[in-house]
Amino acid sequence: MWFKEKIIYRIDPQTVKQLLKHNNPFIRIAGAEALLEYRNDPQAIRILMAALDAQDKEIRRRSAKILGDSKEQSATAVPKLSKLLSDKDSAVAKT
Repeated sequence: MWFKEKIIYRIDPQTVKQLLKHNNPFIRIAGAEALLEYRNDPQAIRILMAALDAQDKEIRRRSAKILGDSKEQSATAVPKLSKLLSDKDSAVAKT
């Protein structure tokens, strides 16, 4: 974990924000997670909230986990996260 923190703090937030525009949703989520965890960036919340509606179950699961683990922002996500409790994929629902 310390390595991840060290790298994120050394990378310019604007550079990390470029990841939010990437075509690959997993890269977008990784960028959003970094910005949320180390910079508490509101744009990261929007990206993760939108990813909760993704067709890909792994995208939904990962986004739900990140939002649920974020103590400061989880209240904002509760309505959408609660909908995932009845997700057709059990791994997403259990997240």
